[in-house]
Amino acid sequence: MTTIDTIATWAQVIARTLEGQGFSTAPLLREAGIAHCNLYDPNQRIALTCMSAFWRAAVRVSGDECFGLHVAQYSYPTDFHGLFFAVQSSSTVIEALDRAVRYAPVITTAAAMSLVRGPHSTRLVYGVAPGAEVEQVATEASIACAVRFTRQNWAELPIVQCVRLTRPTPRDPSRWARLLGCPVRFEASENAIVYTNSWLDTPLSTANQEVAQGLDSVLNDYLERQRRLNLPERVRAVI
Repeated sequence: MTTIDTIATWAQVIARTLEGQGFSTAPLLREAGIAHCNLYDPNQRIALTCMSAFWRAAVRVSGDECFGLHVAQYSYPTDFHGLFFAVQSSSTVIEALDRAVRYAPVITTAAAMSLVRGPHSTRLVYGVAPGAEVEQVATEASIACAVRFTRQNWAELPIVQCVRLTRPTPRDPSRWARLLGCPVRFEASENAIVYTNSWLDTPLSTANQEVAQGLDSVLNDYLERQRRLNLPERVRAVI
């Protein structure tokens, strides 16, 4: 049995967004059962139930159904341990996407990421792990962070074709397209970023294989460390 949890620094991004919008985070963190002192330690993990409660509280207080998209504006690469740097150092777009899928558990074990290759486009699907119930706002925040990261690092490449969201069509769809910077299709069968295949093998200007391989080692060590820490809990669950 895998513990379903999220890296603590992801909660820090939510808190940073709320504070940037003028809201107090202390009562919301207490409501969700999250200790403020843990937000800055990437080795701390927060249970999915607590993270979901924090997401719901953030949407409630902000009153903004686009809250998850705003979170991307307050995120830093260091909030995701070494994952974004490893992706950035990849040789090609497809290698970057493969790394994003492989090391997604560094961020959260609630996700079941996958790449679905089609004749003209490839979808990075944000699925949900068995036994997990993920807030839609959380998934949309992750997608927004990935789209923003892509545009900041590889602005010269029109990689992102569109974003697919399972949520119902909102009253103002143009707001979503504006915040994401690409077409958005609502009421889709999955949450996903769609990439154009013709760019997948393009060499990236940020590539550095030595750095990428070094960060692979860092991320593998992190996952192994978390696996060892979770072992007693898994044993108790089996018993």
